[in-house]
Amino acid sequence: MRKAFCIFYFCFIILNVNANQTQHQIEVNNAWARQTFGNSKISSAYMEITNHHNSPIEITHITTDIAELSEIHDMTHQGGVMRMRKLEKLVIPENDNIILSPEGKHIMLINLNKKLLVGEKIAMKIFIKDHPPLEIELIIKSN
Repeated sequence: MRKAFCIFYFCFIILNVNANQTQHQIEVNNAWARQTFGNSKISSAYMEITNHHNSPIEITHITTDIAELSEIHDMTHQGGVMRMRKLEKLVIPENDNIILSPEGKHIMLINLNKKLLVGEKIAMKIFIKDHPPLEIELIIKSN
């Protein structure tokens, strides 16, 4: 029985260290979402994501309890017109970062179940292929 406990404890420590290591090798800074106005059911979220791994990472999807859908989108200028398209994944090269901003790639929060008020904080999970989900907190800001 003691041997089984020791093996379980050792595995728990190893898994916990690997999860923490992944958390530190993928860093999120300046995470925020836009406040909503009136009866708006959409918002957008922005942040800087840094990949400290020696290989690329692939963000497959994002979830939050405050929206029915969370999608990664990209804004581009084509012929003087702003166009937005959904991305199926977001790849961040090894030892590099990406900035999600109002002018480019960002996260759309669709069918919100509450108003987003300045100063509130919301939780979000970022799902990365072959890694545990990364849980972050965003602050709600005005434009």
